[in-house]
Amino acid sequence: LDGAECGYPDAGSVLLALWPYEAEKAPYAEDAWIHPYYYSSQRAYRAADDIAKAHAEDGVRWRDDVLVKPIFARLDGFTQGRNTLSYTEDFGSRFHVQVLTTQEALPPTQHLQGGKHALHCGDCHRCEAACPTNALEGGVFHRERCLRNWQVSGQIYPEHIREKMGNRLIGCDECQRCCPHNPPPQGEAA
Repeated sequence: LDGAECGYPDAGSVLLALWPYEAEKAPYAEDAWIHPYYYSSQRAYRAADDIAKAHAEDGVRWRDDVLVKPIFARLDGFTQGRNTLSYTEDFGSRFHVQVLTTQEALPPTQHLQGGKHALHCGDCHRCEAACPTNALEGGVFHRERCLRNWQVSGQIYPEHIREKMGNRLIGCDECQRCCPHNPPPQGEAA
């Protein structure tokens, strides 16, 4: 993508690298659980860092300050759900993205569309019903209620959030599990 078109004029080009992951199966109630997204994200971080180090002299840089949701909201082939997650036809919402930039402007393979895509949800409200903390109440995402948000924030969980975690060490993503735009986990019925 063109860096300036994405809102990053300091970059000649913005490269998006998507790492898909398999759908999670429901954990046993007594087992501690880490959502598979986090394993994928760690592999993606390492791979992006390796690429950036190997091509640093060529002006390639790994970036963790690029906001990808506004890019996906205007990029052909992506949609967004009420749960604020971005979706592709190939992976649904089950992917992690890393961003690399180049100093040199490479020929773009895609361009951003003029306006933000409409939500793909229609009248579906499954994610709102499934959320254990009501983070999607009233069709609005309340970040301060989201289990995943607290788990990646590095802050101490408020008691009302902690009691909703169950056996989750990292991750929740009940909104992904019930979304009809994602295939069900292998071996589970839709």
